[in-house]
Amino acid sequence: MFNDGTSKKLDQSAQPSGMPAGSATRGGRTQDAAILALFEVHDRLRDLQPDPDERAKLLGVTPAVEAAWIEGRMLPVLRARGATMRSLVARLEYDVK
Repeated sequence: MFNDGTSKKLDQSAQPSGMPAGSATRGGRTQDAAILALFEVHDRLRDLQPDPDERAKLLGVTPAVEAAWIEGRMLPVLRARGATMRSLVARLEYDVK
């Protein structure tokens, strides 16, 4: 407790340090900026490769995992595949040009 009798607990609704104002959501859940950036890359990959089975094969995951990302789930796998996904998007964008 502080000297004035108030609690030292932080306000749970306060904006976290380094996070943009407002809450960004995906799949009904609030997400951090790094995950939102990966979702943007995944969305771009979906534009470049519309077939979900082919996308999953290119990323080295099952179609169920790839579908879960669209719903905002299985984020540790998304993080782990982030570099692969960025590289794949860059290659596909280069091939399109």
